[in-house]
Amino acid sequence: MTLPLTLFPDDLLRKTHSLVRAIHPRGWDVELFWEEEQQWEQTWAEGRRKDRSFGVGSGLAVRVVKNGRWGFASGTDTSMAGVRSLFDRACAAGQSVNADPARVLPHPVRGLSATAGDLNKRAAVRSVEAGEKKSADEVWDLLKRLERRALDGDRRMKKALGLSFHEARGVRALVSSVGIAMAEPWKAVSFSGELLGANGTETETAWGSAEAIEWERLNPEKVVDDVRARLVTSFGAKPLASGTWTILVSPRVGVDLMELLSQAVLGDAVEKGRSFLARRLGRKAVSSKVTVIDDGRLPHGVATRVWDDEGVPQRRTPVVMEGRLLTFLHDTASARRARVVSTGNASRPGREGPPSPGTTNFYLQPGPWTDAALYQDTAKAFEVRDVIGMHTADPVSGDFSVGAAGLLWEKGQVRRAVRGVTLSGNLLDLLAGVDAVANEVVWQGAFGSPLFRVKGLSVGGH
Repeated sequence: MTLPLTLFPDDLLRKTHSLVRAIHPRGWDVELFWEEEQQWEQTWAEGRRKDRSFGVGSGLAVRVVKNGRWGFASGTDTSMAGVRSLFDRACAAGQSVNADPARVLPHPVRGLSATAGDLNKRAAVRSVEAGEKKSADEVWDLLKRLERRALDGDRRMKKALGLSFHEARGVRALVSSVGIAMAEPWKAVSFSGELLGANGTETETAWGSAEAIEWERLNPEKVVDDVRARLVTSFGAKPLASGTWTILVSPRVGVDLMELLSQAVLGDAVEKGRSFLARRLGRKAVSSKVTVIDDGRLPHGVATRVWDDEGVPQRRTPVVMEGRLLTFLHDTASARRARVVSTGNASRPGREGPPSPGTTNFYLQPGPWTDAALYQDTAKAFEVRDVIGMHTADPVSGDFSVGAAGLLWEKGQVRRAVRGVTLSGNLLDLLAGVDAVANEVVWQGAFGSPLFRVKGLSVGGH
């Protein structure tokens, strides 16, 4: 199913421009962010259609700056009166905060178009007109086929607890009184699935998902096959003996670790003392096998854009290079406080909050090993395929203690399933122990990781 956009980027840009010109007061710098979006979802469960939903949304956010003070307000009334009301609220909020010279609106970057030019028009055409078009009935048929693929041929596979497709698309525009003017379309499609299996009295569930910027790049069959494989190999699991183990970190778990690491490289976290990397800038922090990239221009990345959420051009930023911490990720304010330039990493929590530093496409760079060669090269290891509780890890210290499940490998062969164990340690120590990285990055949304190996991690079992 393809949803028609109500506005092309240039249309939304012109409307946003007109509102900024109308409300721009003397003495204040003003920024207006406007986003239109549409989305739908279809869910299949236990042999039948379960749910189909459709929604649209539109809203504005106003930010004002004057003498180091800024205010913010957001709403859904896009009329002139509604925007004036937002501006009045933002100004009132700005009057009540302490002045901070880092609080400024960014100016256009020389050498790049500050308006919605040919690049936007081409992107808009691709977003609206190109790509596979699916009707609701076609999606139901595809979900039914995916359920059959998940369950057929193995009596241990019992139910598809939920199989869902989701598509969202929209246009965002940002105009400021200091010269920023940008508009871009965006699109994301995703698939998720949860399966139930049973072997005698033992029951297990497994879940997986994938996201892409267009239908042609989404592979729901691969998700189903991966979930099914993880489910059928989980029966008969037992704990490991407690001790220090070589760990094979699956891409699913590697993504969780990259997400934890990403919280520590944001400029505002560093300045507020909430990062375990705060004192390591310019120094070797982890294994030389580890290179971590934040790439806002990554081809086909789900977080790839021309501009960040302040209108600063996104870019490719090596964060860790062969173990050395090179930079933190900044928006305009955090960059000024750190006396550097913005890395193009301003991110908004939707329209409801002001921008702050965030990641784009954040991933562990692949190494030279194939997955098969890395498994074969590892004499004995615990492959961690799932963790529980990574959100409880301490972003200030990097310490974690999480439940884990996976497989015991010996001499390149799977010996048995593992569960009921705990992984404990520190993220820096874990990344310092990386001695091999495979060559295929697997993405979960905007975070990516290949398979990699860690020497010497504490496992609590029996």
